[in-house]
Amino acid sequence: MLFWNFDILVSPILPQIITFLENIHASSCEELIDAQVQVDADCAPSTLICFLARHPAINNLSVVPQPDDGPSTHILPVLLSLHKLPALTCLALSLQAHDASPNYINTILQCVSHCDSVGYLRLSLPPQSHSLSAMIWPGTSSAVRIRHLAIDSLDASRASSRSAEDALALSAVWIEAFPEVKCFSVRGYSSVTTKDLLDIMRKIAAADVKLSVKLYDPIDT
Repeated sequence: MLFWNFDILVSPILPQIITFLENIHASSCEELIDAQVQVDADCAPSTLICFLARHPAINNLSVVPQPDDGPSTHILPVLLSLHKLPALTCLALSLQAHDASPNYINTILQCVSHCDSVGYLRLSLPPQSHSLSAMIWPGTSSAVRIRHLAIDSLDASRASSRSAEDALALSAVWIEAFPEVKCFSVRGYSSVTTKDLLDIMRKIAAADVKLSVKLYDPIDT
């Protein structure tokens, strides 16, 4: 398991970090297998491309974005540049305001369509305010067999006082874009109760889908 959770651009050992990412090999192995990679979005796409190209067996990828970065400007260019796609089984996408073009699902499906091995998809909703049009499901769906869809809304300030604008409630419809999902979980801050969120999810999800809701109390932040 490999984690990279600090700003590498201000690190005094930046050249060594880049060399490490581009040339790392597991001991006595040609490539990393069954590995989880988490990098800050300041990791240049070219470095991530080189690393993933060298280690196509990496199965878990997560990029922690900067406020003005997101899948459409960081993850998607990386995936498009790879001649051989990594064997990802888990992909975590942190959405940003500019990814809502014309809606978030459009960006999500573009990324997922290049990783047909992904079975677990975790989506983090952006901290910025959203519009209803950004949250809609446009009727498109993924051909990738996503089995577990997880959605996070972890910014307490985003919890709308009006349930009709609640981010988690609005994102529940996204399950329709992934017809193969068998587990749907949401967590974070919401103005909607756990019971009401489950009711919303049940109306949308198929009867055999396992549903899970974990809400946080803003007072505890």
